[in-house]
Amino acid sequence: MARIDYHAIGQAIQTVLQADAALAGVKVIVEEDVLTSPEEAPWVGIYIADRESAGAPIAAGTQQRFTVRYEIWCFDYSLDIPSAAQARDDLLGKVEVALLKTPTLNGNVTMMAITGGAFDSARTEGGHLMGGSVVVEIQKKATTA
Repeated sequence: MARIDYHAIGQAIQTVLQADAALAGVKVIVEEDVLTSPEEAPWVGIYIADRESAGAPIAAGTQQRFTVRYEIWCFDYSLDIPSAAQARDDLLGKVEVALLKTPTLNGNVTMMAITGGAFDSARTEGGHLMGGSVVVEIQKKATTA
């Protein structure tokens, strides 16, 4: 049966981010609980969002191409809003640059594109935890061969 190892793709994203020197010291998790403690910041969480068929007919039951979306959440903490926002923006930028350097995740996917993101924030323990996501779409072929 054709299948895609979606968790392995998340791990490939994790490997790329952990290998980037600009992200040294940043905790990078895959499909784990969201970290909410200021002591855990900065952190990056990789979560599968959804998938869809690329719309091509099934090729004699042997392969099908999928577009899969991952949300990569980036959070950082600071005592004041401007500093927390700057730290979040810096972290988002570092993640985007690391992904731009490896558009096939070292050969694990056919293609990858950054397609948007969202923002979130929370006041916590005397400071501010601010986050933003990088949404990436990847294409991967499921095959029985």
